[in-house]
Amino acid sequence: MPKIARNSLVNLTAFRQRNGILQKDLADYLGVSRGYISLVESGRSNLSPENIGKLFANPYHWNDEDLVPAFTRLCQVQDYLCITKYGQREDSEISDLIPPDGTVEAIKYGYIDIPVDLVDKWCADSPELNREWLLTGKGEMITEGTTKVPSQIEVLQAKIDKLEAAIEEYKTTVERLVGSLSKQITEALQVMSNK
Repeated sequence: MPKIARNSLVNLTAFRQRNGILQKDLADYLGVSRGYISLVESGRSNLSPENIGKLFANPYHWNDEDLVPAFTRLCQVQDYLCITKYGQREDSEISDLIPPDGTVEAIKYGYIDIPVDLVDKWCADSPELNREWLLTGKGEMITEGTTKVPSQIEVLQAKIDKLEAAIEEYKTTVERLVGSLSKQITEALQVMSNK
């Protein structure tokens, strides 16, 4: 795996400050020196993939939105497109949104920002998306006068609605199966009683 570039968008300072974590406490958690954290925050050193993985593991329910802003934007766009454009389909069904070539992992760990060709594809398919926001995080995800971005509650409610629909479909299938089996048992008993 490539090293994280010094100009990467891994923002350890914002992550630490948003979560109220001291450099010393973060260093203790990662098993590194406080000086190393200082070097990373000043751009003179790089976080290892293992250390970034520990931060994303979120053991204390840390807010990691500031850690790799590009990854946060990627997740927000994915939620938006799943709900508004793809009819609340499962993530596994929207592989056409993000190529399965390791791009997501590279963005998550701060190796790359969201690729321009991917941004251009999303903007072509969904003109309401703000290209500058996708590339830099400046502005809003949706351009003015277009569809509103679903809130976290709306995203979760859509997932709940989908689960409830699946449960209803499952219940109907089970009821049909039980009815069919009951009919077969009744027919089998009639055949046995006629013998």
